[in-house]
Amino acid sequence: MLSRRDFLRGKKGNSIYPPWAISTFIDVCNRCGDCVNVCPLKIIKIGGGGYPVVDFNIGGCDFCQKCVEVCQGQTQALSLKSLDNPAWSMQLVITDKCILDKGIHCRSCEESCDVGAIIYKMKKQDMKVMGDIIIDNEKCTNCGYCVSVCPTNAIEFKTTER
Repeated sequence: MLSRRDFLRGKKGNSIYPPWAISTFIDVCNRCGDCVNVCPLKIIKIGGGGYPVVDFNIGGCDFCQKCVEVCQGQTQALSLKSLDNPAWSMQLVITDKCILDKGIHCRSCEESCDVGAIIYKMKKQDMKVMGDIIIDNEKCTNCGYCVSVCPTNAIEFKTTER
């Protein structure tokens, strides 16, 4: 949900709460900041309203679960529920800001993907060598490392329903 403050400031999209945030996260989180302090990669920051949010522009998540562990002693706003439960209900999206469409072969996102979920496919178009980025959402862990390396901020996450 977009806050009124973000709407009035012209921001788009939803905040990404820490991994394994429960559906009632805003109602349950007491904004203690313990998940921010315990994150070894420092990607969890204080966002709008004092709630913790993930900033993938800083780096990716290695799913260490330290934020969940510290929250279990507090409010349980972060909960593993089961080992099969993904950390986030999101899907990776490459926007039209991607410079591959402009004939520049960056491929930073593909190189940063340890699980091989981002695949570059070369194609020829109008006598130019171009490329497409293919996302295998079955393989994608939503770690966010690709977001932090993209020079044009062309990678976004779209929230999906659990």
